[in-house]
Amino acid sequence: MSALIEKLKEEHSLIISALEEVKRLKADTKDGQNKLLKAKDILLSHIEREDAEFYPPILMAAEKNKYLKQTLNMFAADMSAISSFVLDFYEQYDILKTDPDFSYRFEDLVTLLTTRVEREERILFPRYEDLFDHD
Repeated sequence: MSALIEKLKEEHSLIISALEEVKRLKADTKDGQNKLLKAKDILLSHIEREDAEFYPPILMAAEKNKYLKQTLNMFAADMSAISSFVLDFYEQYDILKTDPDFSYRFEDLVTLLTTRVEREERILFPRYEDLFDHD
């Protein structure tokens, strides 16, 4: 497994662990809210790494591979919707944390991110490894 994929999977684990810890602490408590903000930092750092290191080479490879291009287009559309939800969640965070529906919105956030992580690791990461990991 490439060092990049290992690092991305490690970051996925950190993101999911942080969100699970928020669940355990309860998202409407001070400790839970602090952990939720920490999860945001981890998530943003992870997205920056993907944008800088993962996507450029795989997008270049997709220029010559119709199936890979379709897969990446599907993931891009999915990520656009997820990014919109996550950004909205955190932009409204101070308002949401006092909202009775906060826990539902938080659960939606966890579900979206967990599903995305699973799909990346099951579909995209193996494609990347097939293309670039020739050890």
